[in-house]
Amino acid sequence: MDTNYYTKIIQTINDSLADGDIERARSLLDEELRMPYIPTAYLGELEGLKREIASRQKEKQRVARIEDPQELLDLLDDENGRFGVVAALSGLNLRENDEVLKKAFATITDRGLLSVLVELCARQQLHAEYTFTYDHKTYTFIPASLEMPEESEGVDACLSMADEWLSNENPSMLKLANEALLRIALMRLPEGVSLDEAEPLTLAVVKKLYGQLASVQEWREFCEKNTIDENRIEEIENEDLI
Repeated sequence: MDTNYYTKIIQTINDSLADGDIERARSLLDEELRMPYIPTAYLGELEGLKREIASRQKEKQRVARIEDPQELLDLLDDENGRFGVVAALSGLNLRENDEVLKKAFATITDRGLLSVLVELCARQQLHAEYTFTYDHKTYTFIPASLEMPEESEGVDACLSMADEWLSNENPSMLKLANEALLRIALMRLPEGVSLDEAEPLTLAVVKKLYGQLASVQEWREFCEKNTIDENRIEEIENEDLI
């Protein structure tokens, strides 16, 4: 496999870790380490990621046992402890931890962690109002009123388009596209993906994947075959997609 492949897979693992998705990172890494041959230039980095994932899993298990709200509040004062707080909250009754939630939304600066926290609150159908600010934009929302990615007509339209374009031509790329689309939808919480955004967003994801895994000529052939006007994707092309 070429160097572009390993660069991409390492970036995907790092992105999963940044989003707090340790299980996905571990699954991707384990799949690569099972390969019969790994270039020496990348083996050390993959083994380093294996150690980091093991360390994070151990810390997650330790913090996940914390149920005392005051301990969680104290952990939020440490930037390195905030991931553990979100992991701990995933196993708790959030209605009993309103103070922790408010402080978490006020102190966490990582967009991936904020999105996971919003999702946790929404899945427990909390009716309190919460606010957080990210990248100079303030979000105020009631979790119980949010639409989850798997419930969204916009996301469903994205997945349907990706399936139409890629299921026969490139099933492996389809899998990556679906993962990216769901990740983007999660990262947008508490906002969602509208039906109007579905086509340009899906095109942006597919173009990004073609840029990483295929050639410019293959992308042009894809556009020609599916009668795609690239101008439709300029608006969101710079979004962090994958």
